[in-house]
Parts: sequence; C-alpha cells; structure tokens
Amino acid sequence: MQKTVTFLDVSEVYAQLGFTDDLAQHVDLNGFQKVSFGDADFTLVGNNFALDCIVEGVFSYYDFLNDEMASPSRNIPEKLWTEEELRAAFWRVVGQDDYINLEF
Repeated sequence: MQKTVTFLDVSEVYAQLGFTDDLAQHVDLNGFQKVSFGDADFTLVGNNFALDCIVEGVFSYYDFLNDEMASPSRNIPEKLWTEEELRAAFWRVVGQDDYINLEF
C-alpha cells in the first residue's frame, strides 16, 4: 500500500506568518528542541505537534526579549501574537492533513 503525504517546509510557514529571522531562529532552537534530527532529507512532524512547538517557541521568544534584552522597548517585534491569533493564522497556512518538514 502506498500513501502520499503533503507537507510544508517550516521556513515557508514562518514566512507566511511574517516571522522575522530572529523569531524563526528562536522558535527552531527553543520550540522544536524535543525533536531528534537524523541524517534524513526530511524530518516530518504532524501539524498539531508543529503548532504546539511554534506557540511554545514564540512565547519563549517574548520571554527572552522581556528578560534578557537591555532595552526591551526597542526590541518589540512588529507583530505581537496572542495564542489564539497564532493558532488561527497557522491553520490558514497549513492544511488539516499537512505535515511540517523541519529540514531547511
């Protein structure tokens, strides 16, 4: 039996959501830290898992800006997401049957 899957690269999701490079890098390092990467060309994760990791990474980034930056007011991102907004925007980009490829 053969199964066909559809996927989006995580970088494409970040671009569609308007993430800055700094935010995307932080999400990669902190939101997806539970993922084990091997030497495969693709590392596919489920869309619900990816969304949870992205939400965790975004709010980790906000905490980082608040706690670590000397002048947080100068480093506030152009878009500050609420969790509900972020989840809704993700589902406008990602289909219900799509996987997310973490290799980029």
